[in-house]
This record gives sequence, C-alpha cells and structure tokens, in this order.
Amino acid sequence: HYAHKMNTDANFSVIRTLEEQHSNPYPDSIFTSCYYKLEPNAIDKLKTTKQSVGTYNPSMIAPRNLRPCLVIQRRELPASSSREGKEEHNAMVYTVHVLNRPTLDAAQRIPRGHRHFVNVPRNAILFSEKTYTSDQHLVNAFRKEIGLGDAFPEQWKDHKTAK
Repeated sequence: HYAHKMNTDANFSVIRTLEEQHSNPYPDSIFTSCYYKLEPNAIDKLKTTKQSVGTYNPSMIAPRNLRPCLVIQRRELPASSSREGKEEHNAMVYTVHVLNRPTLDAAQRIPRGHRHFVNVPRNAILFSEKTYTSDQHLVNAFRKEIGLGDAFPEQWKDHKTAK
C-alpha cells in the first residue's frame, strides 16, 4: 500500500486504533500523522505535568503542522440534521497521542517523556510513509541517467577560477 492511495481509499476511512492494529496492522512502511499545532506558551504548561490534553482547531490543517500520532481511541459522534432536514452520517472523532517529528522548531516540541493527547476529526489524520520506504528507494528500482546535452550556454560551462 502507498500512503497517498490509503488517504483516498474508502476502505481506510475509519482509522484503526493501536489495539486494533495488533491483530490487523497497517503495512510496516506506513504510520499515522495528525495535523496539530501546540498553542502559544503550551510548552511551559507541559513541563509541569507528564500528561496533558490539547485542543484541536480546524485552522491547524497545514503541512507544517503534520506530525506523527498514535490513534488511541475512536468514537462516533451523534448524528446531526442537515439544513434540508436529512440525518447526516455520524462522524468519527479520534483520541490521538501526538508525537514530535525531527524538523519541528523548539516552540512546537513536546517535552521528552510527556504524553500529549488531542481529540481530532478523521480529516486531521493522514497515512504517511516512513522515511526511505517509497519505491524510489527500492534496490532494484529502475534508474536511467538523463543526459542534458547542450542545454547550457558555453559561458556557464567555464570552470576557470579567477586569480
């Protein structure tokens, strides 16, 4: 499976919890990611306790806010009525354990040893591929050198160093 296919496949519209993944795991190359951004000054609050619960905001859906997460629990929200009076499909909300990713700046890093939980909707969770597991990293992947020929002007090719 590829993460981008799983993100659009209806068969993966319900995310498995960690417990469910023990008997029905996702492929080894796949992990769950969540859109989440720590609130300003949250780090100071996080340092005083080993566990906390954050608040999700739809404005957090931005690539810079994507980080690994572990789905702990899933629950169905009560059905709601649409403006046309039709009952709409029940939405799922997930309790996730939010983790750090290596490139986060210090203001967004959850302190080591701290467990931070957030309730997020399904659209805030994506499947991601682990580093170096995509097809381009396969040992037998097809590779072909691309010749550029005379694509560059001669003055660009001058490698003489000025003295």
